[in-house]
Amino acid sequence: MDDNLVAFAVWESQRTKERAKQVLVCSWPEVDTKRAKRELEEELKKKGLLRVGDLDCFPCLHSAKRDAKDNSELLSTASSDNSGESASVDFAMTDERDCSPPAAQAQPDDQNAPAISQSSNYWLMRLFQSNLFDMDIAIGYLYSSKDRDIQAYLANKLYEFRDEDVDFYLPQLINMYLHMDSISGLLHKYFLHRCRNSILFSLKTAWMLASYSSDTWLPSLYLQRGQRLLHLIRSEQVRPPTRVEINVNHPTGHCRSHSGGEFRTLSLAAGLPLGDLMVDRALYTSSSSLALPGLEARSMSFANTLPVRYPSVPGDLHSGRAFDNGCECVLSSEKNINDGTVITPHCTCSAPRLQAQDAFIRALGNICSKMLRHTSRAHRTAQLYAELTQLNLNLPARVCLPSHECVHQVVRIPSSEAVVLNSKTKAPYLVHIEVLECADTFLSSLPQKLLDVNSRSAKLVAEQVRLSIRSDGSGSPNSACSIPSTNGCEEQEDICPIDGQYQGDLDGEEALSFCAGEVRRRLCDEVTVTTRNFSRDPEDPSASVMKEPWSEKENRIRENSPYGQLPNWKLLIVIVKWGDDLRQELLSAQLVEQFKRVWEQEKIALCVRPYKVLICSGEGGLIEPVCNAISIHQIKKQSKKSLLQYFRHEFGDQNSERFLNAQKNFVQSCAAYCLICYFIQVKDRHNGNILLDSEGHIIHIDFGFILTSSPGNNLRFENSPFKLTAEFVEVMGGIDGDLYKYFKFLMLKGFMAARKHMDKFVQLVEIISTGSQLPCFGHGPTTIKELKQRFHMNLTEEQLESLVNGMINGSVHSWTTKIYDQFQYLTNGIL
Repeated sequence: MDDNLVAFAVWESQRTKERAKQVLVCSWPEVDTKRAKRELEEELKKKGLLRVGDLDCFPCLHSAKRDAKDNSELLSTASSDNSGESASVDFAMTDERDCSPPAAQAQPDDQNAPAISQSSNYWLMRLFQSNLFDMDIAIGYLYSSKDRDIQAYLANKLYEFRDEDVDFYLPQLINMYLHMDSISGLLHKYFLHRCRNSILFSLKTAWMLASYSSDTWLPSLYLQRGQRLLHLIRSEQVRPPTRVEINVNHPTGHCRSHSGGEFRTLSLAAGLPLGDLMVDRALYTSSSSLALPGLEARSMSFANTLPVRYPSVPGDLHSGRAFDNGCECVLSSEKNINDGTVITPHCTCSAPRLQAQDAFIRALGNICSKMLRHTSRAHRTAQLYAELTQLNLNLPARVCLPSHECVHQVVRIPSSEAVVLNSKTKAPYLVHIEVLECADTFLSSLPQKLLDVNSRSAKLVAEQVRLSIRSDGSGSPNSACSIPSTNGCEEQEDICPIDGQYQGDLDGEEALSFCAGEVRRRLCDEVTVTTRNFSRDPEDPSASVMKEPWSEKENRIRENSPYGQLPNWKLLIVIVKWGDDLRQELLSAQLVEQFKRVWEQEKIALCVRPYKVLICSGEGGLIEPVCNAISIHQIKKQSKKSLLQYFRHEFGDQNSERFLNAQKNFVQSCAAYCLICYFIQVKDRHNGNILLDSEGHIIHIDFGFILTSSPGNNLRFENSPFKLTAEFVEVMGGIDGDLYKYFKFLMLKGFMAARKHMDKFVQLVEIISTGSQLPCFGHGPTTIKELKQRFHMNLTEEQLESLVNGMINGSVHSWTTKIYDQFQYLTNGIL
């Protein structure tokens, strides 16, 4: 690597003494800093950007004089020679093996593109073309750069990244699209490109835009920009481009079309000219075609070629076809007309692509609104069961849960497994959904609708009712036997009772006599004891639901499902939360995921369990629950034990391997979330928002108060850096234990690793804060400044260690944490 490139990269990008020292000394120890500084200073003097001596600090590895804003202004001024060029022109691609100035290199492949002048853009190009360039760097420069050429180049780079990498930054991209005029047109093209090729991306983009449309404080220009793109998506004007090839050998005039490398079957029975079926690709890439003129007319032409069956009222749950968009292309193209072989189905009609999926998500959200009419949990639960039963009448359907990655179709929702969650002002609920994995959610064939009746369960219920009536002699069944048993061993014994005894002679020992049914019962009781499930609490039914091991729950529901015998059956779980703006929760989920990636990259043994948040409108969305985990409040309420006593009860003796593994998991996860809570200032940390899973990991949920927001009208009563109670320290073995020392070691290493990648966290928050009035940005630009200060970039490792130890000691002895827990117990009953 060229010395000049290294010198410039360090000077331009690294902002602190420690980071510059790490990059310069650890990565490239042979750099001639004097020569690099001299040549760089001469180059900048030519542009009038720097005075003589401004780089004297560089050989001494002092921090740079300019921050990120100054760097972006430097790039903008340095590229002023190219200001008259179009922003859509790509940079010339240079050969990485040639480190000579750009003027001495060969002309780029595109003869119309101008050559890059001798400016700092050349060094950025080398960074963008290196193997270190990723989506994290791209989103940072796309936001901070003022150079239109750089913005255009990075916007084109979005097409080369993996869709998953770009989707992680979708909230930031949409916020930049709305508030930054210089790149809105570039991002508009990218959004249209992705929406044509992905139905789920179209939905996620539309839902995100809808959430921003609810911000009435936005200027009309920004609102119109977002509403225009939202209208294009919802009105089905953004569809895959299609070109048709006529099959002249086919007697009925069928043809096949190509769309993104896929084959589709169309009919020319209506005599539509071929020119009307052709869609020009330039129409979709032109920067001026915001309204996509002519596309709607072509869609109407497709509607005349194929009979399309639409539901009378889309989303009407009483119709039985609320999630049917009327597309019959799958049925008409499952078999090839020529030879009868099965081919991959594709939709070619004008049936709406997004309507059915959007109706399904809204149907789930409307249940929350209907439950709010009731105040008691019993009435809400009855309402939930009734609504889910009504929704089941419209399943199976070609819809899915967009919050889950696997490709699937929803076939059934077991209503009796749904649970109303604790909330005074809202009515969120947890629901299990049965799906079938498939090749394509919206094009694969649906299974035949099966009756939701299980013969074995029906026999068990009838038998239990008969026995209960016989036992008490009354005409009404015993309430204890009114619920069918879900234990597989008990079911087998009821169906196939064993009345005989087995007698045998074992190695001359005395003959044994035992009942096979009794042995089976004892084995089942032993298995039940090892799971240690909680009893169902009417006031908090989610405790028993989340405590049950996921594998056992999945097997139990599968046995009682009419679709359980299918090999591609799968059970998913999701929390539906409506009536809240989840954008702040989504930002928190992004930050937690980013912390996990950084610590994994730096190989720090910190355990984090991120969960996904999907915004479905400005009113709510879907949240991924944490399986096999319950809150510390539920543990104390159900077990009547302290946290350490519960560990002993759940994981065995303190010297056992299982207990030691759980203890280590507790330490690693507790250190991780303590750091996260400190950096992003997570508040409202009562025991109802802290979970403990079946392996001993601590997991924080509900990030409703972060950064500058706090409960009690921003009272900021919780002034400790993070929640670390004496009870947590007791599980670690006390302040003199080895695991407590290990905890402090992990805190220091995790802090140093996060500080090394500070820009990745800051840019997530800074981009979202642009033009935002979310409660977490109540202090305006000070919010970002305080976030940067919490990384303490100016401290040495020794000073940082002293700081971390001080925060740990202060959190353990924090009186505000104890008072806040007492307040939650008195007001909400949270232990």
